[in-house]
Amino acid sequence: MCPPGVDQTCRTTCRWNLLVPTIHQHQALGHARRSEFLSPLEFLDRKQRIDFGAFGLLARYPLHSSTPAIRSSPVLNRTASSSALESLPAELLSNILTGPELEAKDIINLGLASTTLWLHTIAHVHHHTSTNTGSWAGEPLLCTGTWLTSLPPRIYELEPAERVKEAEYHAVISENVPAPLQGLGQAGTVARQRVWWGPCPARNWNYDNIHNDDEDVEGNSGTMWSRALEKCLYESNADGVAGAGFEIMAKVRLWHDLLNATQVSRPRPDEGEEEKEQWVLRNLTSHEYFRLRLHPSWRGHGPQAFVSGSRWLSLDQALVMFICWVGGAENGETSIPGGEVLGEGKRIRGVLGVGRWAGDRFDAVRTWTTLRKDGGGGGSKDGGDVVEEWMAKGKDVTDEVSRRAEEISESSPHLLSFGKEGFHCSRDHADLVMCHREAPHRPD
Repeated sequence: MCPPGVDQTCRTTCRWNLLVPTIHQHQALGHARRSEFLSPLEFLDRKQRIDFGAFGLLARYPLHSSTPAIRSSPVLNRTASSSALESLPAELLSNILTGPELEAKDIINLGLASTTLWLHTIAHVHHHTSTNTGSWAGEPLLCTGTWLTSLPPRIYELEPAERVKEAEYHAVISENVPAPLQGLGQAGTVARQRVWWGPCPARNWNYDNIHNDDEDVEGNSGTMWSRALEKCLYESNADGVAGAGFEIMAKVRLWHDLLNATQVSRPRPDEGEEEKEQWVLRNLTSHEYFRLRLHPSWRGHGPQAFVSGSRWLSLDQALVMFICWVGGAENGETSIPGGEVLGEGKRIRGVLGVGRWAGDRFDAVRTWTTLRKDGGGGGSKDGGDVVEEWMAKGKDVTDEVSRRAEEISESSPHLLSFGKEGFHCSRDHADLVMCHREAPHRPD
């Protein structure tokens, strides 16, 4: 046990996580680099080009309800008479595949048993990917550091019990209790502060949301299925394992089928008129929004989203500037816990230490989309321009977001200057950046 007043949390580096507490999901900031934990400043460094898949997690757009066309993979066995499992109605097979007792690897292994089962598996994968796309849209989102000292106001509104715990905590640490005077020849007592044992309530809340049965998401719901197939094919070299003896071209066909199944209707600027494909990131809590521009990405991935007029500032970076939270800066502290001092201006520190959007609800939508009551996209102008009506009542903060990024860049020696070099995201450049990330710069 820690001695009085000592918190084990501060004995390790401040680690940052994106949290969606209402649906029990989280993701380490900069998950692409699993060997290290990125701070918000390192994440904002344009040189690294790291993202957490914000557009795919927040976008709302029409989804294909049909299963993509799939050709039978020649490697899979096609028996003269169907097995008992293959003979089951499609509805029963679907219930089996969606059962909680089956993991992704189990489902893929089942599909590798025959062509018929593979087709059912692919249909299940496509449905799972479609229903999990945009899973963070409309949910509270924040990025917390493990050294946090309080929670955002939105979280206290969402979970009133945490406000009670916080009040009890402050009542204890602010209470003075009598203590004996130290030193020879002295008598009497002196008031001292009462000791709080263990982490503060905010850190306990953060720990519970990261470690207690929360789902670690990586932005692309197809990642889980790709890893499952990779593991199944690796194990297929052993005798008796489903899919043993697959040829190279057969494996290519399996990967092709799975890639098709994990693709949903993603907008592509190069497939239509770019000027009509205008998107906005909406803060549904504060009724603010900033405009987005989409740029083609490398094949098999969704488009890259940037703040309109600032092609060097990605949607992911813009969000991180406003949703980070560790607390303390609202009380006049001069640095973010973890050592990320942001210069002399307390206003700049507050952007990352006490983000004004921490815990707010967001989504990314087309400006002409009509949304259903459940948040789905209609994708047709016939029903009215509901998003445009919402924008007319909201506040456009596109310019403010761009200015804030430049201010943070200029106030920190760790970052490249955002606006001076500009990031021109052509298709070839995007491929190069996504496939080859430079190591983070660390000052001597």
